[in-house]
Amino acid sequence: LSANNDAVDVKGGVSGIGVVPRTTVYDTAKANARISVSNTSLHSERLKKQHVEVEHKLQVHLQAHCKPYQIGYELKDLGKVIMMSKRQVKWRFGFTNPDAIVKGQTGANCRGEEHEVTLTWSISSGKKQILLNNQEMHSSSNKTNFVNTSWNKKMRGIDRRFKLIAFSQQPPQQQQQRHQFGGERVKNQRQFDLFIDGQSFFDLTKVWYLCVVLCCVVLGWG
Repeated sequence: LSANNDAVDVKGGVSGIGVVPRTTVYDTAKANARISVSNTSLHSERLKKQHVEVEHKLQVHLQAHCKPYQIGYELKDLGKVIMMSKRQVKWRFGFTNPDAIVKGQTGANCRGEEHEVTLTWSISSGKKQILLNNQEMHSSSNKTNFVNTSWNKKMRGIDRRFKLIAFSQQPPQQQQQRHQFGGERVKNQRQFDLFIDGQSFFDLTKVWYLCVVLCCVVLGWG
């Protein structure tokens, strides 16, 4: 150190040569610290951006290869006196295994997560309950001649949109083509229908066609 307490002799101090003011050393260290913090923040931002990009690519991959398919549909009359006064409808469906599709597998190997939606409707009392895998999605007791409800559910990391429409009686053909729910015009409406991501359950690929239809469509073979 030089005799001056406010300076640092970086070369052993020869008549002031190499003597740097202490404030300059401090400022340089502070500036270097700022640069280090800035670089760390920049690296962190890059990692966050890469993470977002990876998540986006994963979502695109899942949406492209994780398609819904139809398993089965069941309608039961449960009324004690008048059988049709209480009805239960079940839709069973699944989403294809994207890894199996990409690998070119077929048939049952393409089956992935499978689910069940159940509508129980007492037409006489108006009580309605909708379950997804035994978890309640909707419950009401108002007397109406139709059911129209929708909900979102995350499945395999994808937000799926569900819409259930049902009538107490099969609507006439002219009413089917004119009826609207929430601004959506419904054509050729069935008495009971479940929509998954805007597609009717009855239009989904049937489970036994997975090896023929779905792989060809998803992989672009035809």
